[in-house]
Amino acid sequence: MGLPHKLSGAARVSAWLGICACLLGSAPAGGGDGDALRLAVSTNGVPAPGVQVRSGQQLLRLYHLRNLAEYGLENVEVRDPQVVGGTARCPSTSLAPLGTMTCRATLPALAGRHTVRVAATGVPAWEGYHSPRASAPAGYDAHASTLTLLRSASQKRLSYRLAYAGPADLEGVRLRDPLLLTAGPLTCSTGPGLPRRLPAGAGVECWATAPARPGRYESVAVASGTTPDRAVSPTGSMLPPLALTAEASAAYSVPAPPPPPAAPRPAAPVPPPGSPRPPGGSPPRGTAPGTSPPRGPSGRTTPPRGAARPGPGSVPAPAPGAPPRGARAQPPGNAPGAAADAAAGAAAGVAPGAAAATAGVPFAPGVAAAPGTQFLAAGPGTPAAAAPPALPPAAPAAAEPPTGPTTPSGTGPVTPPATPPTAPPPSAPAARRPPGTALSDVGPPPRREPLADSLDWAFITLLIVLFPALLAAMSSTSRTSKRQDEGEGD
Repeated sequence: MGLPHKLSGAARVSAWLGICACLLGSAPAGGGDGDALRLAVSTNGVPAPGVQVRSGQQLLRLYHLRNLAEYGLENVEVRDPQVVGGTARCPSTSLAPLGTMTCRATLPALAGRHTVRVAATGVPAWEGYHSPRASAPAGYDAHASTLTLLRSASQKRLSYRLAYAGPADLEGVRLRDPLLLTAGPLTCSTGPGLPRRLPAGAGVECWATAPARPGRYESVAVASGTTPDRAVSPTGSMLPPLALTAEASAAYSVPAPPPPPAAPRPAAPVPPPGSPRPPGGSPPRGTAPGTSPPRGPSGRTTPPRGAARPGPGSVPAPAPGAPPRGARAQPPGNAPGAAADAAAGAAAGVAPGAAAATAGVPFAPGVAAAPGTQFLAAGPGTPAAAAPPALPPAAPAAAEPPTGPTTPSGTGPVTPPATPPTAPPPSAPAARRPPGTALSDVGPPPRREPLADSLDWAFITLLIVLFPALLAAMSSTSRTSKRQDEGEGD
């Protein structure tokens, strides 16, 4: 206590004031109580506010807090306008004396350059001190790199337009389209072929000759490239070059050429007016006029499709000029109208044989018929024809006295009118036909079907093969039975 006695009065007052101040409390170590809090902000690990990032990228922002006072801080809070909700997430709301703390937040990067000021506040744990406040700048520079492709297609040309926008050049430019595999060479506004590099904000147009084969064409074209935009990742490292792609589809059609005109079909020959129609009416379907109907392998006429085939018992129609079926051959004197024809021929000075020609017999005028020639009675509307020579006619029988009624004058019997003989039915057997029947009445033998012929041959072949086999089997069975009998006898 000797120190105060040795000091002067003024010095003694100053010493007592210092002792009182120590007893009341101590002052903060960082200076005044208003600046006891410090703040530092980094985005994607870069403290500068203009870090290069990509548009739409998720950013990581860190807030570093430090308390420079000898008292603690409570209700610590960090406010950032760029963060969703406006407040960063801190591990605690209190900060110890001379302590540090890191808060964090994530935010999406919007295109363009954005800068804000982040603020941090706290409340002193001791009374009598002002609440400290600290602030720091923060921000980023986000750029958008885009590649667009426009295309069109027609029957003659394929067109493409590429446009690029970004902070750096587009490298390794490629264009892929399936139609280019069969199209002509690609030509661009910069020269032949697609350029490998596009400057920022540049574009290029290209075209090629379209495939011209008929058909439908549709494809999707893809343009691609990479750009080294020097964007920073959330860990602070450099991101790899950005790959950009663009797609565009197009379609077109090439119609098929019209088919060549068909050659004109030859017109069917038209018969001259007044010419006779072929026998039997119109030719079968598929047979040209003036040609014979088709014939089969055996030479027989094949009936047209849909026509009825003749059965085994059917008789073909007589040929033109032939006598009607069932007509009886008669001598010239008995044929109907023969007497009148003979009289007309005598009046005209024609021989008796020529009169038969007027009845349809094919003799030349003035030529007499051979002795023994028989004539056929002509049916209604059918000319008569000469029959083959037959046996000479029998001698006329002796005249007998009339036994029938006589005329009033008694000159002789009344001769009844001659009745023409009737023809036998077509189906009568040839053995019962009366003498003199026309040979044309005998029809051709019934036609056998090909299937019946093949069945006959199959049956004959089966007999030829099976009969020897049956004999061999019977002989083998007999020998076997004989051997068994001999074995039993032994």
